[in-house]
Amino acid sequence: MAFDSLEGAILPEGNMFGITVEPSFGFLYGQSREIVFDTGDESTQGMSSSNGYYLSELIWDITDVLYTGMSASLNFQNRVYVNFGIWKAVTDGSGYMNDYDWVLQDKYGAYNILHDRDGKTDLSHWSLSTVDIVNSVLIDANGSYDFLENPNWSLLSVMGYKYLFWDWTDSIIDSEYDGIEDVIEVGTNGIDYRLALHIPYIGLRGGYRSRYGFFLKANIGYSPFVFGMDHDHHILRGLHFYDRTYFGQYLSGTLEAGIQLSPLFSLKFLISGEYLFESKGITYAYYDSGTPAGTFPGGAGIQYQSLSLSLNAAFSF
Repeated sequence: MAFDSLEGAILPEGNMFGITVEPSFGFLYGQSREIVFDTGDESTQGMSSSNGYYLSELIWDITDVLYTGMSASLNFQNRVYVNFGIWKAVTDGSGYMNDYDWVLQDKYGAYNILHDRDGKTDLSHWSLSTVDIVNSVLIDANGSYDFLENPNWSLLSVMGYKYLFWDWTDSIIDSEYDGIEDVIEVGTNGIDYRLALHIPYIGLRGGYRSRYGFFLKANIGYSPFVFGMDHDHHILRGLHFYDRTYFGQYLSGTLEAGIQLSPLFSLKFLISGEYLFESKGITYAYYDSGTPAGTFPGGAGIQYQSLSLSLNAAFSF
């Protein structure tokens, strides 16, 4: 989720320490892409040279997902802040999963890639599924420092860590394999998928607060060190794929608008977005029995993006 735990209310004059807690709820939209690349080595059973072609792509939609959560901010003299938040999806939303393949095995057992890099044409296999969210946990912890001693303006440097975890299961509603439709029975659970992203980041925040209680804040974050982990269980094939990606590039941003209705209570509206650029890594494959099925350096790819809209109620002490 594209969530940031932000600073709480400004302390009244003479106060040295304060706490703000913020329950929140909202809607989330986005997608997670799981990619299989051609590695071109013998472990891919004779496929062509290593060229970065997509062999497979699974797109897990996140649509109209209702979430809720809680964040807290510790304020030290209006200069140093320690912020923490945790959120969780509470509905499945209305998303789908599309599974695309561009590899076909001929009668001699040879594999052929059926598309060019740009067009991704000539699908060999395709299926469409509804998705259920089995579990989700989304955490942000950060510290920030305000460079400005100003009651109306703020400019903060930020250093933090985010953890995103999603667990999905699918139910197939349509399929086409090599031109043959409805190959898989409707309602079949074909794939379970888990994704975890570890995101250490730095950021910058700025804000304005009017004397009438209205305030605006903007936040940007960046990381070149995202570590991605996923587990794809292809149930019908009896295979498990464990992917690891390193040094993913990540951007995030949040806009916040609110009003402080009293020294102890504020209402806020936030819009947040984040984008993990497509990153490559290694795949470890195993059969259901636990027997290794192959290791594929450069065969894994992960990409993630989301947009959230939320309403927060902030209580300060």
